[in-house]
This record gives sequence, structure tokens and C-alpha cells, in this order.
Amino acid sequence: IKMICLENISNELFVEICDYLDVYDIYYSFYNLNLRMNQIINSLNVHVNLHYSSKQRFDYCCKFILPYLYNSLVYLTLSNEETIGQILLFTNIFPLENFIRLRSLTLLGIKTNDLHYILPKLSNLNYLSYINVEVEDLLENESICQYLINNQHRSLNICKIKTKHRQLISLENITTCFIIKLTISSINIFNLTLLLKHTPLL
Repeated sequence: IKMICLENISNELFVEICDYLDVYDIYYSFYNLNLRMNQIINSLNVHVNLHYSSKQRFDYCCKFILPYLYNSLVYLTLSNEETIGQILLFTNIFPLENFIRLRSLTLLGIKTNDLHYILPKLSNLNYLSYINVEVEDLLENESICQYLINNQHRSLNICKIKTKHRQLISLENITTCFIIKLTISSINIFNLTLLLKHTPLL
């Protein structure tokens, strides 16, 4: 049986292999094997999904992986479901606005107060095109939804807002936005009419 050394495979094949692996497995298994591997890994468009991460795995990613991803992280999923307080802990360590190439952001089980803290920090992410927010508690202020939908980033074109308690979402102060795909868990007919009026690309 002919053995193939991983270090002898082409760059293209290694990139394709990485497409099927979690960022944790990529860095834990291949990083610092040699300079070439490091260069390839550093050039990847990185997806980080911490939804089902244990606290131990989360801590490892924060300490050994994420500090290298400011220029390569494009998809990020954070969740409070497995690691309580993960979202706020992550954003306190790694300000989201520093991930300058971020295109997709998913926040699962987030508290309203944490969302108020995080949203203004997204204004400088010029490549952000997708936001998915699942709010754990009742929306105490309709401004959260209106901020997401009224966000003036032309790059932001897909937005999902879900409330755990299927709370009706108010959009009375919505202005014209550039979103082309919008998912809302609960909305009444009045707000739906307003929404359609001010979202010409929807």
C-alpha cells in the first residue's frame, strides 16, 4: 500500500480537506507542522461555530486559535446554550468590530441587554451581509429589531430575528432598508404592511 505524506499534498487539496473540518480540528491537528501549512491555514476563509462547544473547547479556541483570525474569520456562530454567557464573554475578549472580514454572524440564546451592547459595534463591519439573532428573553425594547432592519449597511441583505416567546415585533419606526431576505418569528398585519412599504428589495 502506497503511503501519502500529508506534507506532500498540493495546496489546493489541503484547502479542500479543510473545508470539511472544524476550525478547532484544523488548528489543533495541522498548525505549526511547518511553515507551508501555517501559510495555507492563515489564508483560509475561516468558519467558527461555537454553538455546541464545551467550556474547555471554547477556552482553547479563545487562547490558541482566535487571536490569529482577525483578518480571516468570515463566519461566526456564538451560543449561550451550551456555554452559559458565551456570547458576552467572547465579545469582551474579542471585539467583533476587529474581525474586519466578517460576513455572517449568528447569535443564539442571546439576552436583550447583551444584544443592546453588541449591535452598535457592528457598524464598521463593511462585509457583514447576514445576521441571525435568536433572543432568549422578551424584547424589552423594539429598538433592537428596528436597529437590525434599519441598519444602513448596504452589505447587510439577510436578517433573521427570532424571539423565544414568539413575541410580536413592532416596526413602527422602520425606514427604507436594503435587506433582500428577512425572517421574523412573529409580526402583526399592521407592521407587516409597514415592513413591505419600506423594504423595496425584499
